[in-house]
Amino acid sequence: MEKTDEPCVTILFDNGEKAEFSKMYLIKHSAYFEAMFCGNFMESHSGNQITLKDINNKGFMSVIESLKHNRIVYDGLENLLNILETSQLLQFTDIIQKSIEVITEKYLFSVHAVPIFSLASTLGLQELYEKARVFILYNFKKLLVLNKNSFFELNEEDLQQLLKDNGLNIDNEIDIFDLIIEWCSKTNNYNIGYEIAVDCVDFNAMDMVQLNYSITKTNHFNLINTIRHYINYKRGHETSLNLLIKPPRCVPHVLCAIKNEEDGYAFIYRWDWVSLKFTKFLRLDPLPLYTTGYHVIVHEMDIFVLAGEIGYLRDTWNRSGWKYNLLSKQWKKLDGFVSSKRRHGVGHFCGNALYLIGGHSNHRCPNELIEKFLLHKSLEMDTLVRVESYRCNNFTKNVDRKYYICLNYKKQLVVITKDHNPVWYGMCPDKCNSENVKWESCSMNLKATIISAVVYLDYVYLLAYSARYMIALYCYHPTEQLCREIKRFTTIYNPYTTMCAFNINMAMVFGKNYLECHSMAHDTNTRYKTQFDSFHSNYFFSIPYY
Repeated sequence: MEKTDEPCVTILFDNGEKAEFSKMYLIKHSAYFEAMFCGNFMESHSGNQITLKDINNKGFMSVIESLKHNRIVYDGLENLLNILETSQLLQFTDIIQKSIEVITEKYLFSVHAVPIFSLASTLGLQELYEKARVFILYNFKKLLVLNKNSFFELNEEDLQQLLKDNGLNIDNEIDIFDLIIEWCSKTNNYNIGYEIAVDCVDFNAMDMVQLNYSITKTNHFNLINTIRHYINYKRGHETSLNLLIKPPRCVPHVLCAIKNEEDGYAFIYRWDWVSLKFTKFLRLDPLPLYTTGYHVIVHEMDIFVLAGEIGYLRDTWNRSGWKYNLLSKQWKKLDGFVSSKRRHGVGHFCGNALYLIGGHSNHRCPNELIEKFLLHKSLEMDTLVRVESYRCNNFTKNVDRKYYICLNYKKQLVVITKDHNPVWYGMCPDKCNSENVKWESCSMNLKATIISAVVYLDYVYLLAYSARYMIALYCYHPTEQLCREIKRFTTIYNPYTTMCAFNINMAMVFGKNYLECHSMAHDTNTRYKTQFDSFHSNYFFSIPYY
């Protein structure tokens, strides 16, 4: 610190380092030092020297340097986390907030989420902890590949909190079992491996090969005995009464709807199971007022808002795009993104590729371009980049959500017509002309008009109404090209009062005064009495919602 006439104090650190600071400067910026020097603590009467136990010397000096520059001064993530820890322990409030902002902006939503989660848990930083937790749960499969070692740094409690969560995004329980066994080996905690495995692993979701493999990975007698119970159960030699049957893991989603307000703003509404109503969730702030025919498309934890016409018949177009991150809760303009002039149409992600199809362009003419964009994420760029445009010879009229549904079925873009006796179109490359794509079509053998559709497991589920406007749930097998009716609803379809949608594995039919639901996962039906007032939408989608 610079020499002043103010009283100073020398701080001794655990590593033997020491430095001199102005008492008034520390009191001004830290509630900890204010209490220490102005209260009745021993240090307030101990002279000009104090010892700080368990405080990182480099972290403390970085906090002081950040105060001097009025910004966080750091040389990497480790140093940044030291700054956060030191400022939290010593109550440098301004530095706490600024360091959390830098961590959130630059490191949180990345492979570094696990150590950030661990520190936030230790320091009791609830908001940062929750953001890191949700990011890890949703991106667990990726993090397990890209930064598996970070999980071995977690303590037992934090590891269990993640692995036992039903919202953990994982395909195979064996990956969780392997991680627990490896964590026990790395941390020499073999004695608690049994408790963690039984608490976190859904052995009932494993097949026989995985169960037998699990036995070979542990020497713990009780764990081996538990796994053998599940093997016997699958062989039919034991009832489930002796087993802990967990509910299947599933990323939680909530149904959302789009609605334009009379004042020109557009809102996303979400379904609230407590009030049994659609409630306002997010205003599409970047979208120009009175924009119509825009696209709202979800990819993982991002909501993309693209295209559309500003006003109606004004020939003024929105060709920009934005995305809203559900974790950071911030909008970001897609740098360099420019779409063609497109009002309505359909759009869908297949992996990291986004396709925009159909709609209208200038002078109400059909937009015959299929635009393909790729997600581009790097330190320098985070946007959608157009890579190809194709002529759309198959769909030249009325290609919008009223008449077509877009799906991603086993990494293939599929377009389904919304008419009686619907047709399935699967997109594939045109080997004869690279500037075009081919559409392989087939009848779906369904004598009903589709309202909504979703891919769940290996099948496509459809909500459709008959010639007599009776609504039913169907299961379509693409390989067999056959439809099977699963459930018939009591609601009579009315395009002005009825709403039909899927929330991942639940079919939802909204009548005037009630909601009928069918769970495809559990094959159960539920009916709720409710009142929708004047709310109505034909634009539905689901978002991850932890």
